[in-house]
This record gives sequence, C-alpha cells and structure tokens, in this order.
Amino acid sequence: MNRLDGAIPEDLFHAPRLETLHIYANALTGPVPESVAKAPSLLELRLFANSLNGTLPADLGRNTPLVCLDISDNAISGEIPPGICDRGELEELLMLDNRLSGRIPDALGRCRRLRRVRLSNNRLAGDVPDAVWGLPHMSLLELNDNLLTGQISPVIAGAANLSKLVLSNNRLTGAIPSEIGSVSKLYELSAGGNMLSGPLPSSLGGLAELGRLVLRNNSLSGQLLRGIESWKKLSELNLADNGFTGSIPPELGDLPVLNDLDLSGNELSGEVPVQLENLNLNQFNVSNNQLHGPLPPQYATEAYRGSFLGNPALCGEIARLCGGDSQSRKNFHSGFAWMMRSIFLFAAAILVAGVAWFYRRYRTFSRSKLRADRSKWTLTSFHKLSFSEYEILDCLDEDNVIGSGASGKVYKAVLSNGEVEAVERGGEPVQTGRTTVSGEIDYFVYVGNIYENDYGRTVFVPDTNHLRDVILNCFYDDWRSRSKLPQIVYLRLSCSIGRAQILGVRSYQV
Repeated sequence: MNRLDGAIPEDLFHAPRLETLHIYANALTGPVPESVAKAPSLLELRLFANSLNGTLPADLGRNTPLVCLDISDNAISGEIPPGICDRGELEELLMLDNRLSGRIPDALGRCRRLRRVRLSNNRLAGDVPDAVWGLPHMSLLELNDNLLTGQISPVIAGAANLSKLVLSNNRLTGAIPSEIGSVSKLYELSAGGNMLSGPLPSSLGGLAELGRLVLRNNSLSGQLLRGIESWKKLSELNLADNGFTGSIPPELGDLPVLNDLDLSGNELSGEVPVQLENLNLNQFNVSNNQLHGPLPPQYATEAYRGSFLGNPALCGEIARLCGGDSQSRKNFHSGFAWMMRSIFLFAAAILVAGVAWFYRRYRTFSRSKLRADRSKWTLTSFHKLSFSEYEILDCLDEDNVIGSGASGKVYKAVLSNGEVEAVERGGEPVQTGRTTVSGEIDYFVYVGNIYENDYGRTVFVPDTNHLRDVILNCFYDDWRSRSKLPQIVYLRLSCSIGRAQILGVRSYQV
C-alpha cells in the first residue's frame, strides 16, 4: 500500500515482458489505459481499492493471456468486455463494488478454468448465462446486489467444486432446482431478497458440507425440510419472511453447530419443539407465525421475548406473551378507543347545542326588534285589501327571503286566506323621473301571486301618509296652471299611479 495518485501512465503496458502489475490500494484516478489490452505477456492485473473510473478497454482479454483481473472497489462503469476470456486462461474475475452495467457476457460461460467470480454490488442486469452456473472449477460465484433476473439453472449440477453461491438482492424467480443437491461441496447458499418460489427441494437436505442457508425474503412455500441429519456443519439457517407452513421440525434440535435460527414471518403452526433446547443459539427468532402451546422451559425467559412475538396463542412464563395477555391488551385498546369516541361525540353535541341556542336567541332578538319597529309603521293601500298589515309585517323575516331586487329583498308570505304572496321590501330612496321619493318612505311592499304572471297589487308601508306627498310631487310641475285644474288632476293622478308602479317594480291597474 502506497499513496500513489494521478492516472496510470499509458506507456506502462508497453513493456513486452510485463506479466504482473500490482498497484492496488492507492489513490489512482482516471480510466484504465487502452494499452492494457495490448500487453502481450500480462497475466495478473490488480488495480483494486483505487478511484479509477471510465470504462474498460473493449478489447481487454482478446490479446492478453489474463489469469487474474481484480479491479474491485473503484468507480468503473460500462459493460464487461465480451472477450475478457478469449484466451481461455482466466481463473479469477473480481469486479465487485463498481458501477458496471449491462449483461454478463455469454462468453464467460466458456471460461472453463474460472475458479472465482465476484461481480457483486454493481448494476448488472438480465439473465445469468446457463453455462456460468455449471462451470466445473468454480468455487466462488458472487452475484449479489445487482439487477439480475431469470432462474437458477439446473445446469448448476455441473458445478462440482462450487462452495459459495451468493445471489442475494436480485430479481431471480422460479424454484430452486433439485439439481442443487448434486453440488456436494456447497457450503453457503445465500439467495435472500429475490422472488424465488415453490418448496425447498428435498435434495437440499443431503448436502453434508452446507454451513449457511439464507433464503429470507422470498416467496418460498411448503413445509420445512425433514431428513436433515446430514446438516452436521450447518451453523446458520435463515428462512424468514416466506410462506412456509406446517410445524417446526424437531430434527433441528439435533444439528450440533447450529447457532443462528430464524424462521420468523412465515405461517408455521404447532408447538415449539422441546428439542430446540439442545441448541446453543446466539440468534433465535420464530416470531410472527401461528405457533401455539407452551414454550420450552429454557426459552420461557424475558431474554427470549422478541423471539416469540406475534404468535397470539403461544404461552409461557414470559409476562404478557400468552393469548390472555394479548386479549387484555386488545380490551385495553378497545376501551381507550371507546372513551375517545365518547369524548368526541360529547364535544360535538355541546357544539351543536351551542349553535342551536345562539340561533334561537338570534331569532328571538330579530322578532322582538321587528315587533318593536312595526308599531311605528303605517299601511297605506291603493285599494281595499283582504289581509292586514300585520300578516305582511310578520313575514319580513330573513328565513322567508326568496330573492333580491333592485329596490330591496323579496320575502315569501303565506296569508291567513291561504294565498301565497311575494313581498318586496325596499329601504333606499327611489328615483321616479324628476321626483325623488324621500327616505321617509322606509318600506314598501309589492304583493303578487308567486306562481302567476298577472297584474298584482301594490301596498305602501311608510312612516307617514306619503301618498299625499307623491300626488303633490306629481302636481308640482303644473301647480300654477289652475285654469286647467280638472285635466291636471286626472293627469297627475295617473302620474302618481305610474310612480307607484315604479316603486312596486311591476306595472298594474287600480
């Protein structure tokens, strides 16, 4: 380890006898030089743990008899060169922790000497070539943390030397092939975080070298394997977050070195086998299943509380773990929810009652004010009416408003004789030609059948006897022409009627 920085010199690979170049764990930057693809004798190139970027030379491997290429832990992008193993000598291909994309080259399946392939933590996508699964000398295949799809090929039966298969956090689908039971040297199978489905193949139980089996967070189903006596070296079994059913196999208690057991998040039922007391577990989790019955005494302690949560029918010496305790908690939460609902309803009732009381007081005040004011009103009509002014005045309430005109609001009035009338109340001075009806005429009422469009009746409700004022205003222009008084009286009487028509909004005949 040194502190070399800068770019790798292009002419470094021009040396005709250069076979090995180790400049890993430095601070080198820039791309891998194109000249590396033309180094005729280069066998081993280790550039890992630098800050190299860019893409790899497209011809890398075609003219160079590479045996080992390690560019891990850089920022190299682009695709894996398709001819990386054209010379057929490649044994180690280590490219983890980069930004590589695209597919795994099909030609990689022809590298019969490959022993170690580490392509994890990149952006590789597509299906893994079938031939890669079954390379005969492969001992390590790490493809985790990519975007790979497809299935684990049955060709894996040919991987006679495969010891570690890591496929976690991809998008693999389908069932685990039964041919995996032929991989007799398999020590680790890690394929969590995929979309694998179906049951576990029974052949998996015959792998005597199996030490780690991690298949969590898939869609596997069926029952857990029986006949697992061969798992003498199994130290970790993680099948959490799948859809396994049935009971927990008592045979698990006979595995001598098992110290990590996680079966949580499934649909397992039955009791926790007492045989599990034979294990010396550092990690034990069977939570969120459908287990029931008593706990084995060794695990019925507070230290194992988290191991059994989410099994409502599971009982033991751990406080608040049994179904009764669960029911008590459920009753407590139900009671609390009922209390909160009651408080809310009571508050809502108080609010509604307050609004109703305020509205009633407002109505009472409005009617009292109306009754106090109407004693000052005088009704003057143009012809004999079949109703009293009080019937009209009682209807001047905001609840009876049905419209609004230019001179004021329009109210609905139901009279004692059964008629339904429209009443218009005005409060502003009304311009009538050259004459203004003053503010003394505070109110006027127009009455006409709501459903008919015929001539109606006009009723004035002033503070004074205003009709005289209206007629006088009509006479004012020609008051000095006394010689024509009879004609003027007739004409001005028509004038006053016309002005009343304006005040009444509609035209009418007296």
